[in-house]
Amino acid sequence: MNEQTGVQQMEMSAGTALVEATKVGNLSEVKRLLARPDAKDFLNATDEDEESPMYRRATSVWWATRHGINVETSDGNRFLEFAWAQFGTRAPIAHVAAVLCDPECADQELRNAEQLNQKVAIVKRGGNTFGEKARRAQQAGALALIIINSDNELFAVAGDDSASPVTIPVVLVAADAGATLLQEESRVTLVGGRIDILKALIVAGADINLASHHRKPNLQTNPISIAAADGHTEAIRALIQADQAS
Repeated sequence: MNEQTGVQQMEMSAGTALVEATKVGNLSEVKRLLARPDAKDFLNATDEDEESPMYRRATSVWWATRHGINVETSDGNRFLEFAWAQFGTRAPIAHVAAVLCDPECADQELRNAEQLNQKVAIVKRGGNTFGEKARRAQQAGALALIIINSDNELFAVAGDDSASPVTIPVVLVAADAGATLLQEESRVTLVGGRIDILKALIVAGADINLASHHRKPNLQTNPISIAAADGHTEAIRALIQADQAS
């Protein structure tokens, strides 16, 4: 192995790790990776190959900017929009299997509680309150709850007056997005939009504008447009400031 090949493999390894750290919101790991000696080449590379450092960097910027659900299936990945509930936490969840509740509205005691343990629970709207659905999923050991709406509207679902707190992430997806989730067994990643990680990438010198130059469909949109579509005002401000300073 020559020296150049060795450096390239270091960059690739750092890039892959950076994407994963951004997905799960691990700020300390992102900062550690950005401090590596090979980070300069990673941050400034201009080649567009899908295995390149530039591609990994652009992917990290995208994950830090966007919030939604990345669905991993046998046919590839799909990114679905969601709305956070007004209750529960907003902790990121990465690469966790998603399982439909039984009954599917969680309006009775769950018959598949064991299958929901350490999984992301999926439930359909109707039959009971959103808070009751979340508490049943949480009691079964689910790491998060995805509620499928009965139509394609997105809104921040409200909890109820129960004294039992919900401490897992709860999100609502549109009916069409829910159909994608239910097509087959899938693994999901909940992405919350991390302004602290986005700022760390910018401070380290990441060329955030290069994220719009890739051939990959979900990276073709400028990150400012992505942040605007999600209503992520802090990300918009940070991206604009970085653009003006460049």
